[in-house]
Order: sequence, then structure tokens, then C-alpha cells
Amino acid sequence: MTRSRLVALALLCGASLASPLAAAPHTPAPAVAPAAAVALPAPVVRHLDNGLRIMVFPVRRLPIVQVQLLVPAGSADASADVAGVATMTAASLRQGTPSRDAVQLARDTEALGATITAVAGRDYTLVGSSFLAGDLDAGLELISDVLLRPAFPAEGVDRLRRETLGSVIQGLDNPVTDADEELWTLALPGHPYGRPTAGTLETVPSLGGGAIRAFYRDHYRPDRSVLAIAGDVDPDRTVAAVTEWFGSWSGRAVVAPTLAAPAPSGVRVRIVDRPELTHCEIRVGAPGPARGAEDDLPLGLANWVLGGSPASRLAHSAAASAHSSFTALRGCGLLAIGATARVDSAGAVAHAILDELARLTTQPPSEAEIAAARRYFVDVYPLPFETLAGITAQSLAAAFYDLPADFSTHYAEHLSAITPAAVASAVRRWADPAKAVVVAVGPADKLRAQLQGIGTLEVLPAGGTLAGSPPTADEQRRGRERIAQAVEAHGGRAKLEGVHSSRVTSGVMLGIGDNAIRGEIVQIRAEPERLVLLTKVQGQQNRQVLDHGRTWTETDVDTVAAKEGDSLAVARMRATYESDLPHLLLAALRPEAVVSDRGHDRIGEREVDRIEVVIPGGPRRRYLLDAQSHRLLAVDEPGRSGVGYGARRSYDDYRQVDGLWWPHHEEVTVDGERVISYDAKSVILNGDVPATLFQRNDSASKDR
Repeated sequence: MTRSRLVALALLCGASLASPLAAAPHTPAPAVAPAAAVALPAPVVRHLDNGLRIMVFPVRRLPIVQVQLLVPAGSADASADVAGVATMTAASLRQGTPSRDAVQLARDTEALGATITAVAGRDYTLVGSSFLAGDLDAGLELISDVLLRPAFPAEGVDRLRRETLGSVIQGLDNPVTDADEELWTLALPGHPYGRPTAGTLETVPSLGGGAIRAFYRDHYRPDRSVLAIAGDVDPDRTVAAVTEWFGSWSGRAVVAPTLAAPAPSGVRVRIVDRPELTHCEIRVGAPGPARGAEDDLPLGLANWVLGGSPASRLAHSAAASAHSSFTALRGCGLLAIGATARVDSAGAVAHAILDELARLTTQPPSEAEIAAARRYFVDVYPLPFETLAGITAQSLAAAFYDLPADFSTHYAEHLSAITPAAVASAVRRWADPAKAVVVAVGPADKLRAQLQGIGTLEVLPAGGTLAGSPPTADEQRRGRERIAQAVEAHGGRAKLEGVHSSRVTSGVMLGIGDNAIRGEIVQIRAEPERLVLLTKVQGQQNRQVLDHGRTWTETDVDTVAAKEGDSLAVARMRATYESDLPHLLLAALRPEAVVSDRGHDRIGEREVDRIEVVIPGGPRRRYLLDAQSHRLLAVDEPGRSGVGYGARRSYDDYRQVDGLWWPHHEEVTVDGERVISYDAKSVILNGDVPATLFQRNDSASKDR
């Protein structure tokens, strides 16, 4: 298969040209040249009592069966607080069931010579399997067990969370992937399609079994699902087997969200600052029509003319390296144009792309250009149907998007009905450069001047989207209100400001999983900015001290000099000093702090308010407050990657100490892995804290 045919197939599978066209009055168009017919057997369609739709395609070329189940559980169905949960839920299906753990499931799958896949996209999840036709009952039993009775074991979910987080970080490190994701976010602001399907550094670390079970409960239901089976099968026997294994599936999926495209708000330019890059990734995009809408096919043809083919307009422009694509989904679509350019020519390439987009609206595709596009797509359209997997996938997509049952048979006629006038109309509605957005991933100091003037410009750090958009005045007002409630819930401002010193003795567990070790730690704080950590682990004692911008460490094996800490060590000790209840809440009350309410989240079964607190020139944190009691449940900070919120300190087991509600259990996780936990044995506030505790014990300190 040639590269051009593969490109066309990829475009087709991306839904750029697969919707019916509502007929409209226009001049007749030249007929499309005859192409290979899509010879699909008419499916046997049945509905189970639980609402599951079944489509059986008898294709007896080989003794193989392909099974694919479409579940309306895409990333767009998840709230922003749990972005990535659809991907993790799909992946978790293969972690085992009550009757088969992951190892046994793999053995049973291998014994059948079968495969099981589960992949979540923006609109839906596809669960698939293939096996020999003679194993129909055993294969359906296996996939029904996986789908209807997933166990979501903790160890499997934890492993997938780490893997998913690694993939998210890799995506942020990859300029191409980062630019693609930023384009969806900027072109569809606040829209479910604008969220990364794999999740973000903010959301993935907190995705556990509770979030996955809730998403599964709400969306993995039969009433809106479709099961397609193709291969060497008897339809009646197949329907009977499906009834046996899937008939007990029950429940109704929650109502799907409204996914119409947001109204454009003028040209916006976003630079993701990557100072180390010598080449820049440029993306230009705009919202598009939904799959099956009147403008779907016409805009798909316009995209092919613009930059979807080797002979496109962009290929003959100053942006010769640029390419375009059009993806149409249930609620709306995205017209995307991308290019890689040297940093010093990034502005010229971005302007050239916008110029070609403008020319497309003033000089719509000619009949000759449209005719070439028609021939191309009619020629490649049969390709997906050459495999059983292609038959089931294409048929499921058509069913999900409510395309006519005979759409494949009459595909050429649909294309023939499109005239230059229809294409021009679609282009004017959707490809207007005045409604476009521009994304550039590269060094901001070299890109800013080149892109200035195109539209409203903003510069984000690498992965900066994860920090969210600038807070509105209303979000800041609500944020201040939530923090005030939290202060009162913990005992009041006067009580918090009255804590001048504290001594907390805790049992501590350090490390990850089986490598964790237990010990004891005493944390002694005194105003201003003095901290001592006395740690005893496995018989060895360690003393770390912070004293006004200096830090050092002493151990029981050091007999000569303490080890002076560098600036990073000072920063770490300051972060620990500021991590207790009074410092965290009082920091959020500082007048210069930017405090904003960023919506809701969940920690286990608790609903929480997400409050972002940014100290100018200081730390950026996210406070998670119990929505009912208003107590502090967790604080998120940037993790190892330096972006997003990869580190979390959780607080629990609140008890009253001198009029304050004080947490007696703390846990620190980094990128989803627990690294340390504390269980307080005693908490003493405003006790005697001798100044000698903060002095160095070695001879070097005496020489100062």
C-alpha cells in the first residue's frame, strides 16, 4: 500500500470524510469515477432486553471471529477533575476479574489464541477481541467476564497510574505531542474535547480505584452500547450466545454531556516556552462541525485541498512543510494545521499558514480541486473494510454517529452531491482565520516578537496549561471565601496566629511499597523560620536544622563537622517548615496571595473544593478542602517534573489541640507514589523551645 493511500486511510479513520450530507439545492457536479464497491454483508441486527444493540456480519473468508464492543465512555464523558479516568478505566479492564486475576486472564486469553484490547477515545471506548470461530462461546464468555465483572485491583490500578503518569510526562517532553494537545485545549477552551485524553499531571496522580469504579458505574452500561461481531459465524447462534453472556448486563448510562463547539472569541496565540529547542512546533486550528453535520463532508474536502494531500495548497506555499487534518466528533470537530520550523522562521511560517487559510475563504476550492479530492477518497474508502476489525470498527462508528445504514453503499453519491458552493459555504463558517488560534512550542524569548500582533498572546511554561487559565475575579472572590471558611473550621485566625512554636512527635514510614522502613521523627518549629527534624530510623539518628536561610545535617556517625546544605536543601527545608497547618492557612490569607476557586474534585468518597494559592515570587500550591467540613484534606505542589501538581501532602485524623483542629496523620505522595507518612503520637503547641536546639554541635560552628 502506498504512503498516500495510508495517509488517506488515516484521515478516513479520523472521521474527516465519513458523514452523510443533507441535500441542498445546487448545480450538478461531475460524477465520481467508478470505484471498488464496498461489498459488506447486510448485518443481522438485534436488541437485547437490556438495550444492547447487536450487529452480526457473516464473513466466512477465514475461520476467525472479530468482536468489538462500543461503550459510550470517552474522555469527553469525564469531568475535568478526573481527566484521564476514561483511559485508565479501559486499561484497567484487563487487570482481572473476581474469578480471574491478571495472570489467569492472560493465561486463558493465550490458551484461546485470543487477543483482548480496550482503548478509550474522546467519544467512546472500544473493547475488542479476536479468536477462532470454533471458540465463539469461550471467547464471548471471556470478554463478557472482562467487561461485566472487572475487579480493578489496587496493585493493578497503581501500576497503571504510574505508567499513565509516565506517558503524560513524556507527552509534555515531546514538542509535537505537546503542540497537538495545546491546540485542542486552546481551540476548544473549557470544552471536554480540549482535555488531554490521557489526563494531566494534576489529575492522574489522584486517579485511583474509587474514580475508576465511579466512571465504570456511570458509563459502562448496555443501553447505549453496540456490539459488532464479524467472521465465520451463524447469526442466530451468535445472537443466542451473546444473549447468554451479556443478557445479565444491566443499568443505564448517565446522560451524555452537550458537546457543541464553543463560540470563538478572537484570535489567540499561545507560546509554550521551551528555551532548549532549536526548532519550533507551529499549530493553527479552529473548531469544526460535528460528525454527520451538513458541513462535515464539505469541510473534509476543503481540508484535503488545503493541506491534506501532497498536492495541497500549503505544499505550494511559504509553509511548504505544513499539513492539515480535520477530525469530526459527536459534538464538534477540529480543523488543525501543523508545521515544524526553525525558530528564526517560525513567525513567517505561522503567517503563511494564516494567509493560506484566508485565501481558502476568498478563493474556495475549484471544481477541479474538489473533483480530485472526491476521486481520492472514493478510491481509498473501501480500504478499512478489507479486514474484520475494519468492518466492525467502521460499522460501530456509523452506529454511534447515527449515520444511515446504507451510508457505505452510497458513499460515492454523497461525495458527488458536494459542489464548490457547498465547500465555500463550509469554509466561510469554519475556516475563518479571524476565529483561529495559534500554538507555538519553542523558546518564548525568540518567538514573542515574531508572533506579536497576530492576536491576544500568552506565554506558558512547559506544561503550563496544567496550571490552568488565569483566574477570573469571581474565582478569586470564591477562593477567598473558601479559605476564610477553612480558617474558621480549624479554630480561627487568632488561634492560628497564636502558634509561635510546635513540637510534633510521630511514627514515620519512609519509602515505597516493600522497601518502606519505619522509624520516629520529631518536628520542632519556632518563629521565625526555624525548624529541627530529629529522625531515628533503623538505629541511626539524624538531625536536620533550618535557621533563617541556612541548613545543615548532623548524624550520630559524624564526629567532626555538620554537613552544610546548598540552596536546594534550604528550599526543601523551607517547604517542610511551611507544611504545617498554621503556615499553610495563614499563607493563603496574605494580601499579596492570588487565591482562586478552581472547582470541585474528589478524594476517595469526599467531595472537595480545589483552591489554587499562588504567592508572587513564591510557591504555587493547590489546597483541597473538604466541601462539607471545610477542613484541609491535601495540598498539591509541583512534582519531579516541575510542572502541574505531581506532589501531594494529605492530612487526616483531625483532633483538637489547644483549640485548633490539628491533623494527626499526614502522607506525602510524589507522582502518585507514597514516599513518607506520619502518625502523630503527641502535639505540643507553644511549649518551651530552647534556642540551643538550632545551634550546630560541631567545632566548625564555634569558629564562626
